[in-house]
Amino acid sequence: MAGAVGALLILGVPPGGVASAEAASPGRPAFDVRPAHEAIRRLVGPRYAGQVSLETMPGSEGRDTFRVSVRHRRPVIAGSSTPALLMGFNWYLKHVAKADISWTGDQLDLPPRLPLPAQPIERSSVVKHRFAGNDTEDGYSGPHRTFEDWERLIDVYALHGVNEMFMPVGTEAVYYETLKSFGYSADELRSWIPGAGYQPWWLLQNMSNFTSPISEAQIRARADLGRRIADRMRRLGITPVLPGYFGTVPTGFAARNPGAVTVPQGTWEGITRPDWLAPTNPVFTQVAQRFYEVQDRLLGLSTMYKMDLLHEGGKAGAIPVGQASAAVQDALERAHPGATWVILGWQSNPRPETVAAVDRSRMLVVDGLSDRALKVDRDTDWKGAPYAFGSIWNFGGNSTVGAPIKAWNERFWDWRARRASALDGIAIMPEASYNNPVAVEFLAELPWHDGPVDLHRWFDDYADARYGGVDPQARAAWRVLADTAYAIPPTGGRSSGHGGLFAAEPNLATTRPHRWAQAAFAYDPAAFARALPALLAVRGSLRRSDAYRYDLLEVARAAADDRSRTLLPQINAAYQARDLAAFSRLTDAWIGYIRALDDLAGTDRQHSVGPWLQRARQAAATPGEAPRLEYEARKLITSWGDRDTDLHDYAYREWSGVLRDYYAPRWERLFDGLKTELRTGAAAPGVDWYAMAEAWAKDPGGYRTRPVGDTYTEASRMLRRLTGDDYDLPLSLRPQGSLSASAGVAASVTNANYFAPMSGVTFGVSAPAGVEARPTGPEQGEIGPGATLERSWTLHRTGDLPDGTTQVTVQVTVGFEQAGRHVVRKATAVLPVAADGRVQLSDLPFSYSRNHDGIYPVARDTVTPATPVGDGKPIRLDGTAYSKGLGTNANADVRVELDRGCQRFTTVTGIDDAMNHSADGDVVVRVFGDGRLLHESGVLRSGLATSGAEAVRLDVDVTGVQQLRIQVDQYDANRWFDAVSFGVPTLACTSPPPAR
Repeated sequence: MAGAVGALLILGVPPGGVASAEAASPGRPAFDVRPAHEAIRRLVGPRYAGQVSLETMPGSEGRDTFRVSVRHRRPVIAGSSTPALLMGFNWYLKHVAKADISWTGDQLDLPPRLPLPAQPIERSSVVKHRFAGNDTEDGYSGPHRTFEDWERLIDVYALHGVNEMFMPVGTEAVYYETLKSFGYSADELRSWIPGAGYQPWWLLQNMSNFTSPISEAQIRARADLGRRIADRMRRLGITPVLPGYFGTVPTGFAARNPGAVTVPQGTWEGITRPDWLAPTNPVFTQVAQRFYEVQDRLLGLSTMYKMDLLHEGGKAGAIPVGQASAAVQDALERAHPGATWVILGWQSNPRPETVAAVDRSRMLVVDGLSDRALKVDRDTDWKGAPYAFGSIWNFGGNSTVGAPIKAWNERFWDWRARRASALDGIAIMPEASYNNPVAVEFLAELPWHDGPVDLHRWFDDYADARYGGVDPQARAAWRVLADTAYAIPPTGGRSSGHGGLFAAEPNLATTRPHRWAQAAFAYDPAAFARALPALLAVRGSLRRSDAYRYDLLEVARAAADDRSRTLLPQINAAYQARDLAAFSRLTDAWIGYIRALDDLAGTDRQHSVGPWLQRARQAAATPGEAPRLEYEARKLITSWGDRDTDLHDYAYREWSGVLRDYYAPRWERLFDGLKTELRTGAAAPGVDWYAMAEAWAKDPGGYRTRPVGDTYTEASRMLRRLTGDDYDLPLSLRPQGSLSASAGVAASVTNANYFAPMSGVTFGVSAPAGVEARPTGPEQGEIGPGATLERSWTLHRTGDLPDGTTQVTVQVTVGFEQAGRHVVRKATAVLPVAADGRVQLSDLPFSYSRNHDGIYPVARDTVTPATPVGDGKPIRLDGTAYSKGLGTNANADVRVELDRGCQRFTTVTGIDDAMNHSADGDVVVRVFGDGRLLHESGVLRSGLATSGAEAVRLDVDVTGVQQLRIQVDQYDANRWFDAVSFGVPTLACTSPPPAR
């Protein structure tokens, strides 16, 4: 029996677990298949669970393995561990039975007798670690979930082969009991420990003393719940990854514990952080010992403990990070010999000093940045420490669709193929669960393949199982999604979808749902739009499942969100034009979309705020505690923190109830004020958005907890609304060259209606006397849904221009029908006029150049790289496009040798319109001649600033200057929005320097 016990320990089953009779057979691993059978029974019901035989089998070449076969006309699932066994059953459901189980709904339209596989199926995992969980998951997914909620989540993860899960619930009780032994009273600790919804950031050492004191009853209840959760994980062969101790203590700890050394951590997002007890200090050893003793008793044992040393700006002070890291690992080793330290790969963590100092064989890095466009080599960076390829495709539980599945399919295998690769796991780490089920399916399944999969075939199989049969429209919809929302290219930013603007703090120029979200589309919204009519066309017999309804709702919601990103600029344009009638019509449409989204979301329980608030109230131990827990639950998804916190709307949810009663009234408040302004001329009053959030968070009004209406009906209505809406036709220009013998200008218009074509589009162009614009193609046409139509003209000098003309302005117009009336849009472009003695700075060689502190090169004749509009786009200042110029971003330095042959330098400069979405851009431009300051601008600001956002004209005397130097300097600590462009930067010279 010694060998069997060893197998039990390896698989994470505690000693005393019962091995099945099958497990005792020679050569088979000894574990009990009954827990897997219980999970299958919970997931598919006793009728079908009774038709499946389960048995153990040895792993292939030491790897977790499953086999699907037939015996006595019954499906037989064999596995080398409980998660492998359940993964085998999941593979059977998907590929044989055409069924689907996910955390957002199931499709289990199975025949009375389960179908049999045509031939045996055997798969092995190429990695040891299959991890799930995020430090923030408990807060954003539901801090007041019941055991039944957790049981379902664990079952679904086990069904997807997960064998390690982060489990933080009940850790507050561990700290509570531990720190009572070090001079703290119960009341002090209950004030220090945040409520359940905010505990993830407290465990990360980011906050403390934030919410109302947590009650003793809450602490006890969550400890009991945490033990049940951890035990259920253990029963299913999943290792509960528990929070370890790395030095978190209340401020003032050193004063109560003589000899202790602590490092104040300051604040995080304006909220007080706990102090850090130096792990190199003997007192740390005492606290850690006590912590693990209490944790073992309350939550049980584990072999994996998660600790994120100095997370997101943590300060080491005078404590050597390497020595501290070794001490943290030593404390864990004393408490749990051989245990693994799990650490998140995020920002600068794990720090190089940590990696160098610890026993890396007992560390696992769960990488949260594997799918970002970062120049990293994890094997080199982490010196061979084992790591898991991970993704965080959802932030804050936001209502977004998308994940970089295409990148996972490529990069995972590329990294594994490296020589001596330490990649030995996958990590499923969205900040909140219950979204994008296809992402869970793919990432969990990834290591059970032998290499990259054919994505279109994979998504076809997924569609067949997700809805229960082969349907051309379902497959077409999922191929669209595969090529758009689930092919998000890696960037330096988030790996998530882009979200809409209905939940944003109201502002006519906003381009993102909250400060930390991306401004640009993460994928092509026009291509994505084709998924909605395709899903609606799926045949009726496949539309009955929760899985179908969830997918349809999410795609319809995302399509409406994409419309918000084109509708808001229309609203802003109407306001800027002082067109009250158009402004009223468009803002009514905006509120109409929010209400329609509320109706759509209300058809599904998961998309309604009622159950979220109901769970908070039900978790209360007393009637007096219920309002406080509900307030915290409401606050987390609205204002999040204090007034000055940069996390407002970070956890926004497009849920029924929140849409109708919070987001819609916010926008109505803004629109009503601006309508009054347009009518009377009096400036609209400011709005205290934080106060509105607090008012909603404290509102005692109730919300329904059951769905109302039909998802298919509401999604169909949404499609009709989107198809028949009044869309603008944004016009953009790309001028090229200098006007000499010839130059050119191209115009492009994009049909923002992704569901219907736009016909009767006409173009026109006007140029000053002496310049002729000749079209290179037809000047009218039709634009398909979401398509772009381009027209161009060559510009020719046909006569003399007025004396002193150094540049010409060309105006392009586009006409189209909107809301029963003919609308004309105009745009202007500026091109320099070539002449002897006039030189464009962008045509000269630089003797020195540096842009964006060396990140990117200075751009010639385009905006600087890495702006939201994309690389290579034209320079635009105050709506005017320039054919020649320089694109920079603070801090930038451009030097040109003039050889003392020039007299004047002229240009138009400012923060490029590419940054009009932000008020954070602020720079100073300086011009030097041979080291002497010739000109200094005022502070130039980006589009949303209340002053200084207009471009300015520079006219600088450079007579006798050998070296012209232009500096772009950031004005504050943030340079990421300081994209400064120079339009037509011209030198007037008697002896021009040679062009490059």
